[in-house]
Amino acid sequence: MIAVDLVAEAVQNPLFFIPHFMRIEDKERNEVPFVLNAVQEDIVKHLMAGERRLNVLKAGQLGVTSVIMAYLLWDTILVPGTTSVVVAHEEFITQRLLHKSQVFYDSIPPQFKPEMHHNSAYEKTFPDINGTIYIGSARAYIFGRGETIHNVLADEYAFWPDPERIMVPMQQRVPITGLIMKVSTPNGEDNAFCQDWRASKRGELVGTAIYKNLVYPWWLCPEYRLPRGSIFALERDRGELDFTAAEEKLITIHHLDEDQIRWRRRKIEEMEQLRVTGETAKYFFQEYLEDEETCFLATGDMVYDSETLKMHAANAYKAPHTIENFKVWYPPEEGKQYTVVIDPSQAKESQTAITVWNFEQPKEGPERAIHCATYAGLIGPEQTGTKAERIARLYNTALIVIEANSHGLAVVVCLKNYPKLYYRRDIVSGRECNQIGWLTTPRTKPYMIQQLQRALPSMVTHDLDLISEMRGMRFQGDKVISLGDDDIHDTAAIAIATHRPFSGKRGYAGQAGWKQGW
Repeated sequence: MIAVDLVAEAVQNPLFFIPHFMRIEDKERNEVPFVLNAVQEDIVKHLMAGERRLNVLKAGQLGVTSVIMAYLLWDTILVPGTTSVVVAHEEFITQRLLHKSQVFYDSIPPQFKPEMHHNSAYEKTFPDINGTIYIGSARAYIFGRGETIHNVLADEYAFWPDPERIMVPMQQRVPITGLIMKVSTPNGEDNAFCQDWRASKRGELVGTAIYKNLVYPWWLCPEYRLPRGSIFALERDRGELDFTAAEEKLITIHHLDEDQIRWRRRKIEEMEQLRVTGETAKYFFQEYLEDEETCFLATGDMVYDSETLKMHAANAYKAPHTIENFKVWYPPEEGKQYTVVIDPSQAKESQTAITVWNFEQPKEGPERAIHCATYAGLIGPEQTGTKAERIARLYNTALIVIEANSHGLAVVVCLKNYPKLYYRRDIVSGRECNQIGWLTTPRTKPYMIQQLQRALPSMVTHDLDLISEMRGMRFQGDKVISLGDDDIHDTAAIAIATHRPFSGKRGYAGQAGWKQGW
């Protein structure tokens, strides 16, 4: 018999129940106690903290799905009237999850285990407590009956064939207090999981996020390492390693060690040698994610060079400062000249973006556009004008460039008395006109993008949101479209386009003067 105090602890605490009363098959197919690793323990702690909507982005083989399955079984058999639904992306995985849940159930002591009745191959019901666990494939499209669902696990959500068809109606059957977890390894950008992930990130900025994003990179798996002398390491790497700059950065930021770097090199080389269709080792960053941008492999014809964006993503980090709700990487310095660019919105659907730039000419090489600070949020024209003026004055009374389309006209009115505003120039003659702000049109947009393409290799930015938006820009025929938000991107393109050293070479000015649309 299990002691009374242990029974009480087991009923209330899954971190106690799972390792003490559940068993799991290890990689050698032996049943062993389900001892949680660091990732699994972290996930359960989030669930115990009451977080009910989660996006989980993970590297492979971290045991994420296993621990969630165990948690759902614990909740279902100990809370009467609970219905849990697990949806896998294909039939083969569904069968594996069914087997896994059966192993968990069989290992639980009788005093915790209600009698189970099988209504079908995919449904496990507990009539005495009115509980149900349903496990099915996303390719079946229909799950369970019409009653309330209390727990949902959407496994490998990025690989579902038609996710909205399943998730939209299923979400409506889950109460606010119910649990929905979308869990996946990455599968490119053109899928619902990537879009939902980025929508949650945007929501975090403005306080509208429903889902919380959790990221678990490969180095959290204790097995992903190769010691010196290992026969599984590359022959050249079996001794002491000389680290590349990228490896040094991983070691410094994420506290990796030599054995982990040795494993990483082996995996990258494996994928490089499988390059039978022209693909490269970039797939390592999808299967074994290191950050939440490089793992989402680009699809379609990208506007900006993917390798250059990957380089910028590797140099991205959380802003160390905050000024006036701006994320600030480079605070104002005395004597420097700055540019503040505004892409305004109406404070309803799209966000307002404001960025701060400095242009620096090194002793050698091209001029660099340095991205100093970013604000993005749902604010109206008056707040936009006030916020832009405050940050501009802090940055040595910076030049303010307003995108003057539609909502921007109201911002122009708010800032008309600011002493340093950008006035439009003829792109050929360089002649300034009396109209405030940059006008984005079908004629000027290609120019903006071209200038940003030219400036990108030397540009300095640590803002992952800007890099993400640039990764989402695609060619569609002779047009450029965005797979998501483009507000921060547009401020960057306008900053470059309105800065003279990045302008195209001038020829004969002629007498054309100002042309409509510029």
